[in-house]
Amino acid sequence: MKIAYISPNSIYPYDSSGAEKTIYELMGYLAENHVILSLCTNEKFLLYKMKFQEVISKEVEVIREENFTRIFFHSIDSLWEKGFLYLKEFMPDIIFTQLCDVRFIVQMMEMCNSKVKIVYYMHGNPKRDESYLKSLSTYYDYIKMILCVSEYVYDMMPRKLKEKSKIVYPLFGNIRNMPYYTNSIKYKRLIFFNPIKEKGVEIVKEISKKLNRINFDVYETWYSNGYRRYFFGDNVHIKEYERDIFKIFSNSYIYLLPSQLPEGLGRGIIEAGAFGIPSLASNLSGMKRNICNEKYLIKNYCKAEEWIEAINVLISSEDAYKKASTEVRIYSKMIMEKAFVQVRELLSCF
Repeated sequence: MKIAYISPNSIYPYDSSGAEKTIYELMGYLAENHVILSLCTNEKFLLYKMKFQEVISKEVEVIREENFTRIFFHSIDSLWEKGFLYLKEFMPDIIFTQLCDVRFIVQMMEMCNSKVKIVYYMHGNPKRDESYLKSLSTYYDYIKMILCVSEYVYDMMPRKLKEKSKIVYPLFGNIRNMPYYTNSIKYKRLIFFNPIKEKGVEIVKEISKKLNRINFDVYETWYSNGYRRYFFGDNVHIKEYERDIFKIFSNSYIYLLPSQLPEGLGRGIIEAGAFGIPSLASNLSGMKRNICNEKYLIKNYCKAEEWIEAINVLISSEDAYKKASTEVRIYSKMIMEKAFVQVRELLSCF
């Protein structure tokens, strides 16, 4: 089977979000038995890696691997204007997409005289992503299936769209069979991703000032340099975007997710758990549905004091931390096993 993935966003090596990482893992898995063509942009990479200017200046960049060809356009306009030429040559049996208006995919299909069905991956809060839902409803007959990244996203789908919806968790790459271990309490390194206001950077800033004897590693994902002014003190270490999560979690202790946004899943919670790293997350949206124990949810997530209290409980003793570490490790493994079952069931639908 020939599968096309089309999106105005990016995938590896220009991915900058959990949604982009998730779809790349799925396409990579499908490429084991099918032929994949992806048509994306690398435009967003400008937000945090200007050193890739020589790549972005080209009209297209092509990366070929066995059964998986990735084509990156220099802009979204270029993708919509010229992508159909590659699609027409490839002529897929089915098209996957996400984070875009289905109208553009349908227009590309019509330019190729193609009538294949579309599989749409929904990652965020459906109420927040109203424009995506509107396009899915408008082009309902073109949609074969809607993949929901979590039960939370599925439950939030409108009734008509839910009829074509199916829950499919991320595959989480090569961390599914991580050997079990726990970090020593002596590390006490707390980690936080994406230092912007919507993800809770002000909360982390306040926590780090009050817990000034604990080290904080802050990893930039969407942006670089511009948000460093938020952090003060020698205990906060700003890290550039790191693709290798082994490097991130192998020396970490607690993962903080004080997001002020309605997250669809909270992917980092599952990733951290695979390494035996407990997470503390806002009691909000998909995060409260995808954490192993409600005691790790912060109800008053806008107040730093609530986070500090929860952190102190986890670092109060080796026994308390090891118990939490074991609990999250078991939960993450269960979610990852479920993801592979869901993907295998997905394939049986084609």
